[in-house]
Amino acid sequence: MLCPRIRLNLTPGKSAEDAGKGKRVGQEAENEIGVAIANAMTIWNAVGPLVGVIVGASLTPWIAWRWQHMQWVLDNKRQEYRDLSDALFQATEEIIKERPNIAAGVSPALLEAVWKGQRSVRDRIFVAREIQRVGLDEDWDLICKLALWEPIEQKLVVKGTPRSYSINQIVELRKDLHEKLHALIRRDLRIDQSRRLLW
Repeated sequence: MLCPRIRLNLTPGKSAEDAGKGKRVGQEAENEIGVAIANAMTIWNAVGPLVGVIVGASLTPWIAWRWQHMQWVLDNKRQEYRDLSDALFQATEEIIKERPNIAAGVSPALLEAVWKGQRSVRDRIFVAREIQRVGLDEDWDLICKLALWEPIEQKLVVKGTPRSYSINQIVELRKDLHEKLHALIRRDLRIDQSRRLLW
């Protein structure tokens, strides 16, 4: 009930005079409702802009901070992915250079190359969770095991096939690792999505 003072009590069987009183009471109620709406609009016209300014002034710094934080995280992720891609490529190149065939044993330079790759995979801050989620760390571990494999050991099972060390094996595993890494980069940094938004 909008207005408690006005009661509309029309029941069947009332006289025409009583019905006329009911119409007048209904018109008075409509007039009072119209006056109340007009008063509310007058108040809102005075207070509304002030409320808008207060809400806008309080939310603007938070929105700006949130946007800057998201950009900072994306910039750091981009840099970490770039460093990781470069480091893994260089580490595999050094592995291939230091061990051109199975006869070449494990040298300190080969161990250093394996360690550089291990460190580059394990010391990520912003992308560590994504690296583990897609299994890049396990793929690098497989490359390390293959690079350090000795003929007296059992062959390693790679993709369901027993394998021993060869440059072709390292190159193939590196190719798979880089394809997986680049797919992760495109998905995590939303590269394809941002292009769709611009066009």
